[in-house]
Amino acid sequence: RWPHRPYMDWAKAEKRNEAGTLEARLFGAIKTMLEARRGTPQLHAGYQTEILDAPPPLFAYARAHPLGELLAVYNFTEQTQVLPVGVLGPHAFTEKLDKLSHRRVVPYDGLLELPPYARLWLV
Repeated sequence: RWPHRPYMDWAKAEKRNEAGTLEARLFGAIKTMLEARRGTPQLHAGYQTEILDAPPPLFAYARAHPLGELLAVYNFTEQTQVLPVGVLGPHAFTEKLDKLSHRRVVPYDGLLELPPYARLWLV
């Protein structure tokens, strides 16, 4: 195990069950991502990852899969960022489903707007 691991504050961890707390929001977000990951075969380790040429500070990659491609896009800043989907080359799209939010994502005028710290797993 990890001998220098910090002490676990179990009282704070229990706050994950109290609606509205920061701990509940974080726990819920991680749980949602884990559930989405479980239902996204494109993220299986057996498939290649292609890092895409997204403009900084965005990060994007694509993963080919027999059930369809996954396009992941991340905004690592506290400002809204805009991604021209044309820079994605053959991975550009007009409409996809975000596996994390279960919402349809449609670029407006060829631009994809990402709020602060946004992450999209598009299929």
